[in-house]
Amino acid sequence: MLTKYDWLDFEAQIITLNHTSIFKIHIPEVIAEVNRINVELLSDKEKAKANRFKFLADKERFLTARVVLKLLLKHISGVSLNPIDLETSKTGKPFFKNIEFNLAHSGNYVLIAIANNPVGIDVEIPNDDFDFDLILDNTFSSEEISYINQNHNRKERFLTLWTRKEALLKATGEGLTDDLAYISVLDERITRMESNFILNSFKINDIDIASVAQLNTSGKMSMYDIRSNFFNPYN
Repeated sequence: MLTKYDWLDFEAQIITLNHTSIFKIHIPEVIAEVNRINVELLSDKEKAKANRFKFLADKERFLTARVVLKLLLKHISGVSLNPIDLETSKTGKPFFKNIEFNLAHSGNYVLIAIANNPVGIDVEIPNDDFDFDLILDNTFSSEEISYINQNHNRKERFLTLWTRKEALLKATGEGLTDDLAYISVLDERITRMESNFILNSFKINDIDIASVAQLNTSGKMSMYDIRSNFFNPYN
């Protein structure tokens, strides 16, 4: 169920919206650049939200995600995004023109998915202090629980299915619901809200697991690393 992808360094490649592009950002590597240019890119509302975070790590995740997202949207659309706020749908999902995107973060990583159809992404870091057995019955179907228990690395399978559910519900704009056990994500293709989605799961490093849900696509994805050289044009 976990697919291995090659990650390419991203600088200024041409991005096509015909399939989904995934961008991985390691926050410690880029935070100095993010702090240098965020004032020019963020709206007053976004700056105020950043300043409300109690912990520095949470503030840095927000700033990194929003700054890189705006630069990517600017690169793809050719339209300046600073310092306006992004629009949101009726369900609260942000969007920009005909570009669909979704963000996820965990630990030191931010992931951004961009496409021309609804897309959702989620990432999770294994937590040895969390006993996931406590939520299995309320979160997964009997078939999914059997899938988790059939492998010695139960935690990896748990996180794979969990991220698939979160990615799907982010793609539909629903957010987490109380009926997670009734949403089976064992198959690659799934129908939800009368729409057809493709699910892909993968590791972003040796341990952290992510999943993407894409609407009505071939399932093709391009995977990119955002490194400090991405910010060179903005020096």
